[in-house]
Amino acid sequence: MLNRLEIVPLNSLEQYYSIVNGIKKTVSNMFSNIYFTSDQIERYIKQKRAYYSSDKNRFLLYLDEGLYYRVCMCIDIEKKTDIPKADKKMYVKYIYLKERDEKFSTIMKDNSFVLEGTSVEFRRNIESAYEKMRNMERFINRMEESGFVFCNLTNGEYDKVEDLIIHSGILKDYHIPFRTDEEKKNLPAGTYMCIKKDGEVIAGSIGSIENGIGRLEDVVIKDEYKMKGLAPVIAYNRMKWMYENKVQYATGWILLNNQESLSYHSHFGDKQKEKYCDEWILNI
Repeated sequence: MLNRLEIVPLNSLEQYYSIVNGIKKTVSNMFSNIYFTSDQIERYIKQKRAYYSSDKNRFLLYLDEGLYYRVCMCIDIEKKTDIPKADKKMYVKYIYLKERDEKFSTIMKDNSFVLEGTSVEFRRNIESAYEKMRNMERFINRMEESGFVFCNLTNGEYDKVEDLIIHSGILKDYHIPFRTDEEKKNLPAGTYMCIKKDGEVIAGSIGSIENGIGRLEDVVIKDEYKMKGLAPVIAYNRMKWMYENKVQYATGWILLNNQESLSYHSHFGDKQKEKYCDEWILNI
């Protein structure tokens, strides 16, 4: 259970804006890591997954993502900020240009959060990437003859890719978009892609399209099947899927310490932006 003395349900979008606007009027050194549209905030509220803690100097938003709470905030960056603890892992995402604000890092450390990783944003031109990979069709046919079968998963099998991600050692559970059972039923074919060997999911990827922009995540592969050319197979099908859905470009994040992934994205002509993301975790 959440600490009900400090963290309470957020009941409406109007309540959200009333609190946030009130904070903006009283705080002179405002810092915020709320990267959501009104529609996205309202989705959390309607699904009863939004909670908050506030006083005159801070607003902390707790979004229930199933395995963890995503914590967003409007705070005075110059003042000490206490972050009430929840009953499960807490995740804080901080996006910045070029250089981080170390004052925020100090606030995170003072609340016992640990910096799990720093990523850089990349942008991919879908048409260009798809054209570069058109010769993959012949390679895919040869792989299928060897027993490696590409497929789009349907609802009921999504957890197989999610389990692969969680145990990959690269991506984490907080990199899996949380969706309700009803939302998963309505996902377009191709959202969850995988490669199977003898019926077992050995590689996978989750993608999405939001407001015409593609969202990319790394391809995750079981250790014993790495270096067998599986990642390009999924990448090609992801590009084909986005191209057929009229997506012009896609964005994603690459961990700065994942040199293999950095090189892979460079090969496709992906452009790194001067935008970075720190991911802070507090395990409960």
